[in-house]
Amino acid sequence: MPVRGCVFISVAVMAAASCAPRHIEEVAVPKVKPHDTRQIPAAEGWLPHRVSATSSYLIRDSASVAIKEDSTRPSLLEETMLLIITAQKSGDSLEITARVESLTVTSHSPIQSTVSDSTALRLFHVVATSSGRIISLKGAESTQCLNANDPAVARIFETTLTYPPSRIKAGDTWSDTVSLVTCRGKTMVTQVTTRQYKMLERITSADGNIIKLHRNTATLMSATAVNNSNHLTATGVGSSTATLDVDENTGDLQKSDGESSSIVTVTTSRGTYPFIQHIITHIEKL
Repeated sequence: MPVRGCVFISVAVMAAASCAPRHIEEVAVPKVKPHDTRQIPAAEGWLPHRVSATSSYLIRDSASVAIKEDSTRPSLLEETMLLIITAQKSGDSLEITARVESLTVTSHSPIQSTVSDSTALRLFHVVATSSGRIISLKGAESTQCLNANDPAVARIFETTLTYPPSRIKAGDTWSDTVSLVTCRGKTMVTQVTTRQYKMLERITSADGNIIKLHRNTATLMSATAVNNSNHLTATGVGSSTATLDVDENTGDLQKSDGESSSIVTVTTSRGTYPFIQHIITHIEKL
């Protein structure tokens, strides 16, 4: 599960609210098959140098959500977002403004299909270290949950990354941990995600050199309904894998392809229901 975690947690929550009580067995987190991480020749070494710039990203998700005991009838969702990221150097830190230009969500369930098209402005302000580690995040707070962010903020962590602390070569790894609290409907969701990066290779082209990275993540999630009368809680675990192409000089993301799998267990007054999520994500710099 990438840092956005349960982008579609609201689907699981709504479905659980209408389920009948039943016995639920323990479930294991589905394993995501890793990408090829073949051994490659050592490079001279890589350490990007961030510069002030504005980048536009098109983000596409294709997801399926189903009750584990009835995975033959999944809900299918497609989400498309246009995100504008502006990074400005300020001494040893980066000031980042993220703006959601558009967001379209299409839902296909066994009952009906719906399309939600939102052009409402979502603006976030971020302060990060020179290595890309986010230390402050403000803006677009939810009106339903106290001290929680709009879920769109999670996309910032997918289009930016933490860079290695020193010059590295092919095969070297580094990691970071991200904590995030968002509000989905009237449910507050807390996620803690550990991300591990590995440099795979340097690709030379006429348009400039690209560094190809591999990223594995592991996420723990918990959720509680803000409305006390709802009596809804959820827990989840997940994993994801992705291949990223970044600019050799600046470290800016050029594109990424990844997939995630997770188990989200929702508990209501009617019973406990485990949901399986599988998400395929493509991000491309325009």
